[in-house]
Amino acid sequence: MTESIRFLMCPPDHYDVDYVINPWMEGNIHKSSRDRAVEQWQKLHYVIKEHALVDLVSPQSGWPDMVFTANAGLVLGKNVVLSRFLHKERQGEEPYFKQWFNDNGYTVYELPQD
Repeated sequence: MTESIRFLMCPPDHYDVDYVINPWMEGNIHKSSRDRAVEQWQKLHYVIKEHALVDLVSPQSGWPDMVFTANAGLVLGKNVVLSRFLHKERQGEEPYFKQWFNDNGYTVYELPQD
């Protein structure tokens, strides 16, 4: 395992396609399978943790897109610039990611509201 490589993942406990905020979601409302998402996530988690450190952020009810942790912010070392999500459907994720980064010793930078 390469300890200098780290990934942040979020289990898909609440994953679903309930709305459309990008072209990939168009035409897919409620067509995803949570069981399949969990199976795929578990396989991905297994493969990644064989080669890198994997940190987990707790999934939160009402925020199905938290599984897309790459969108949480821009990380460099122990610094993170948190994302300021455009769509209201993702804005509620921000405090959970902020808390996770704070709790794990990151210096957190926030973008202005506008």
